[in-house]
Amino acid sequence: MISVFGNPGDEISFRVLSTNLNREYTLSQTIRFAEDPVGTLNEPFVFDASSSSSIKEIGDGSAKIIVENGNIEIAGDTQSVKLVEIYDIAGMKEASESAADKLKFENLKTGVHIVVIYTENGHTGYKVEVK
Repeated sequence: MISVFGNPGDEISFRVLSTNLNREYTLSQTIRFAEDPVGTLNEPFVFDASSSSSIKEIGDGSAKIIVENGNIEIAGDTQSVKLVEIYDIAGMKEASESAADKLKFENLKTGVHIVVIYTENGHTGYKVEVK
């Protein structure tokens, strides 16, 4: 539980630190201070961290697909990744990127996308939702 104080009209946003990936995620929810409290001990205000971000493990879990704020990023051990392709749900290719240190696809449309990751051992598709 945390207590946060501010002036009426002030807006506060929150971030979460993932110790597994050593990454920081900004939650899409914000609070605007008013005279009344947002939550109580009996009825706390609850953040929904899944509303703007999600993480899927790739293969053995050494790399991950991170979906956050309209972006898809392949992070972790990406040494074996040769190519990443992003398709919309209708099968139209939206983006592709060859192996790089940072595989990030920005400003994708909301909806379901297929992420196809090619490695030296073949390729695998993952269904992810951008919110």
